[in-house]
Amino acid sequence: MAIEIYEGELTGSEVDALLSTVSSSNLSATHKITRSATIVVAASDSSEKSKAQADYVCDGVADDIEIQAAIDALPSLGGIITFLEGNYTVTARIVIKDKTTLILQNAKLSLANATNDDMFSTTHGRATSGLLLAERAVEDTDITIVGVGISTLNGNKANQTARSSLISVTGATNVVIDNLTLTDAYTNGIEFVPVQNGRISNIRASDIACNTIICEAGDAAASDIIIKNIYCDSGQTSGYGASIWLSGVKNVVVDNIHAINPKNTGINIKTLDAGVGAASPSGVDLVNVSNLFVENSVGGSNAISISSDNDTASVKNVDIQNIKVVSSTGSYGLYINAANDVDFQSITLRGNINFQTTGNCIFIDGNYSNRVNSLNILGGKYTTGGAQYAMRFTGTTGVAGVGSATIRDIEIYNTDVGIWVNNCAGPLIIENPYIHGGSSFCIALADCTGVHIVNPMLSNTSDRVIGLRNITNGTNGCIIYGGKLSVANTNVIEIQENCSDNTFVIPGVTRATFADSGARNTLNGVGLNAGVPSSEGVWNGNGYEGVKIVNTSAGTVYEYVNGTLTQIG
Repeated sequence: MAIEIYEGELTGSEVDALLSTVSSSNLSATHKITRSATIVVAASDSSEKSKAQADYVCDGVADDIEIQAAIDALPSLGGIITFLEGNYTVTARIVIKDKTTLILQNAKLSLANATNDDMFSTTHGRATSGLLLAERAVEDTDITIVGVGISTLNGNKANQTARSSLISVTGATNVVIDNLTLTDAYTNGIEFVPVQNGRISNIRASDIACNTIICEAGDAAASDIIIKNIYCDSGQTSGYGASIWLSGVKNVVVDNIHAINPKNTGINIKTLDAGVGAASPSGVDLVNVSNLFVENSVGGSNAISISSDNDTASVKNVDIQNIKVVSSTGSYGLYINAANDVDFQSITLRGNINFQTTGNCIFIDGNYSNRVNSLNILGGKYTTGGAQYAMRFTGTTGVAGVGSATIRDIEIYNTDVGIWVNNCAGPLIIENPYIHGGSSFCIALADCTGVHIVNPMLSNTSDRVIGLRNITNGTNGCIIYGGKLSVANTNVIEIQENCSDNTFVIPGVTRATFADSGARNTLNGVGLNAGVPSSEGVWNGNGYEGVKIVNTSAGTVYEYVNGTLTQIG
């Protein structure tokens, strides 16, 4: 090949004459670009300068044809497709193959009327109809979709009648979705089903009919995923879906999420049942959620939900920190539905927590043959609408809804019941609670074992601060120590049936009244009894291990030690 060398300056027209172009490539669906691994696509309304630089120019009618041709033209080693500024109309699914990077430069892609399919999917994408995905094994790799400037994917949901998501990545590794605006989707915004080693970041989403982001297992695990810097406003008044849906996932980090008007859940964490696109059940492990702000949940929805779909897959090691929830529609802040026959292990809520709800701030529904073990609520401020429970943990007869639990350094305001626990296998440790109650108990415990209430600061406008019923296990029954209790009437601590024989009560509290069989008063942690407690007075009886009792008639002091009343002063 002859090489010509030019000397001196060239005019613009001379430079243009020297540049070679590929004839008719702009509109050819079959032309293969071989000179570069970077292909440029222009919209029908891109600038004339942009069109002149593009390898493919779309016609504004069925732009998926030119876009798909550009992707197919990439070599087997992959490459980059750059979308120049402008509006693109998509009439059929665009399939992204291995080792492909899509860069949208102030581009807007919209589904045409009645497309009824996903906008983008991977090679092994789901079937065009139905909820389940056709293939869920991990087969594709190294896929990136990134926006530059303001780049938008629009689902045009009012003109769709079948399931259609904006991005559906099925069975892939090393996937990055970054800096996009998602809007008006008939189904989901982004689907990772399943993805291993994925990142979704800097997403602005609005009017997504189902889930803004869904990460779900399949025949392979959904694992090693980062979801960060997400702003989503569902714009819905009803419907089903979550801002972030995590099902059958492992090692997932969710950080800096602002969810407005979630229809069903702000963040939904759950196991995946067999048959839902997977050969076997898939559990949840190592999920870290931080810096979450959920506001104005649609009625009946929850800010955070943790649940199980099956009897074998487990939920464990979920860490939630720095959360703010503001809701006025009866929603729960944190809802744990311990369904089926599987234990939940190590659920932690910590850091800067602020729940303002008209429903229960935290509700654990354990009315099944299982329990939530190693539950830790460490700090936070919880405010309800006044007729609700700040924390409500339930079980069923003979089955503990909660195993071991620690509640520490919490503040509760404007509530009917501050902490209500029914069926806890124990130990249940409540340390340093500050609770300003409403019309009922600050703390109400029933059918619990190994209860420690330490340094409570409790006040109530009713007549009961702490209520105890069926507190069992003679050596680890109930210990109440320190703190200060304040109540409008008299029954500060109410011990109901089946407690007296099995309960240690060490009332280091300022004042308390025990009402299981008459009003027994304490002053500065000492029981007040008119007469010798071994034979007369309200403190005559057993089951008050560790309690000091003064005979107010004689000034003598007694203490129950190992079940025996001994005079100590």
